Amino acid sequence: MKNNLWILFLFLGFYGFSQNADKVPIKKMPVHPKCIKLNAENKNVMSSCLQRVLQKQLERELKSFWRTMDKKELKTASAKISFVISNKGKIINSEVVDSSFPPLGEHVKVVFNKIANETSYIQPGEDSNGKKVNMSFHLPVRYNILDDDEEEILALKEVVLATLIDENEKYEIRMNILTSKIIIYDISGKTPKYLNAYKNTLEALQLEPYKTLFLKMGNEILITEGQIKDQTFRVYTFIDQKDMLFIYRMDKGKEVFVRSLTREKFNSHKEFSQLIFR
Repeated sequence: MKNNLWILFLFLGFYGFSQNADKVPIKKMPVHPKCIKLNAENKNVMSSCLQRVLQKQLERELKSFWRTMDKKELKTASAKISFVISNKGKIINSEVVDSSFPPLGEHVKVVFNKIANETSYIQPGEDSNGKKVNMSFHLPVRYNILDDDEEEILALKEVVLATLIDENEKYEIRMNILTSKIIIYDISGKTPKYLNAYKNTLEALQLEPYKTLFLKMGNEILITEGQIKDQTFRVYTFIDQKDMLFIYRMDKGKEVFVRSLTREKFNSHKEFSQLIFR
């Protein structure tokens, strides 16, 4: 029997770019009404906030979609939607550009159009000349259903998003699968130590030392390090390749590349998925 225990992965695959034909650099990202209190000059903060708002809205609207997938005996599906935040402050031109399961793509588009119609004015993005511009965004959606009759799945509560390492400290950022809350653990010792819970990654990464350690990683993000059959593996992603995970095996203190997988294939891989689920 299946239930509606599912994971909607949005937080690592969101990116946008200007439709400005003059290719003038973007100075300000669009500002969603729910992000109005944040620093509009910080493009990363604005992008993360917009991403989180859309994630929450999609989660609410897609909760019952597991029934459609269950009829086809599917456990995972993905889609990618593109849209524009216009220089008039509206979400327009939403289109499905890719979908592994067409009904998911179709449903995501319907839901996204509903969200667009319900969203009030969004402050448009601006280029370095102060001109309001259209900005295009791509939003990958991955929908994974978990079986409630599998003991190992029932035991899973959290998924690891990133691991932050300092000289003497090591932190693990996880997301609770059921509540979507972000939880940070100190994993410097043998047993993970709970530190705090946050509403979203934006809130967590505004605090020190997490903010500095995350920014220090640059383009290469360490997701986790763990063991499979007495071998140690590290899993990375890259800011400019957010839909891919790169797996390395540790050999005498050196990283040896093993393979790369899309997030969808990684999450369904029998062995590698053990590295990120807790």
